[in-house]
Amino acid sequence: MPGLELEIAEDTSLAEPMWCFMKVAGPRRAQPMEHPAGLREITGIRITGPSTRTIVSGGLIELQTGEEYLLELEFDRAAQCRQRDFRPALPLIVSF
Repeated sequence: MPGLELEIAEDTSLAEPMWCFMKVAGPRRAQPMEHPAGLREITGIRITGPSTRTIVSGGLIELQTGEEYLLELEFDRAAQCRQRDFRPALPLIVSF
């Protein structure tokens, strides 16, 4: 894709997820400061899968081993005490 650059981690085993980072060339656009749902900041991410190991990276991203794949996103330390579970259509839970 024009204007995008993808970097992929080296020396990762097949048992671990493939880590990658996408850079966007050119000037960065300012993101909207107000989200329609009142969300401001991602405060937690948990990725679950059959062949991952548990690590904590700065307290924001956590990998854990589980029977099924699941992505959990937390916004604003779940201050609104609300949660949306998109399973079974998507392996995704969003707390805000």
